[in-house]
Amino acid sequence: MSVLNLPRFVFSGLTNWNPNTVNNTSTIYNEVTAEPVPQPGIRWNKFVDWLMQSNGSTTNPQPNGSWNVFGDQGATFVGAKITSVTLPSGNVAADPLLGSAVQIAGLLYMDSPNPAPARLVDVEPYGAFTSQIFYERVVIGNDQLGVQGLGACRMFSRWPDQARNLGALPVAGSMGVIWQTAVRNSDLKWTGLDRSPALAALKAAATEDDNVDVRRAAAQAILNFTR
Repeated sequence: MSVLNLPRFVFSGLTNWNPNTVNNTSTIYNEVTAEPVPQPGIRWNKFVDWLMQSNGSTTNPQPNGSWNVFGDQGATFVGAKITSVTLPSGNVAADPLLGSAVQIAGLLYMDSPNPAPARLVDVEPYGAFTSQIFYERVVIGNDQLGVQGLGACRMFSRWPDQARNLGALPVAGSMGVIWQTAVRNSDLKWTGLDRSPALAALKAAATEDDNVDVRRAAAQAILNFTR
């Protein structure tokens, strides 16, 4: 099932990133050795405390480590919802799935009722092109109406555009990309197919004979959004 094939579901919303930025500067983090850089007069057992202290600047006060030393690398969709559905017969004007939420979720831990966020990781922190998103599952809709499944791979950013992000954020924040991932047919859980013709059409397309070979080929799920 090609990303160019129909049916196609489009969603829109915001994305929230919470990167830990301590490794953003070579004065704090040595990318070659993957170790922190010793600071004059700071013992190793006090290094983390020093990172969190103010740099003392009156014009640009921030922690010594960087502007977000408390980041947990979380990546979540905010208010993301299905905005349109296109079938081979044309655009769908009404379907119960329209307006349904879309989310990428991380691992579910025993001490929390909700999954942790997905994690945005800079494989090469000094560069602007190497971010990847590690996540557990894609969730469209809910347990009564929708589809969800385990991610077959982490998300990779494609086709970066340095002028695409409309938020005018600094450095790599000005870039827009397309994130691409996949979910295997065998890992998809469908609910409410009898209530949503659009969802039923998507399942039919994803599970047709051309998509199931000896390798149990993945039903492609392309998630397009900018950061």
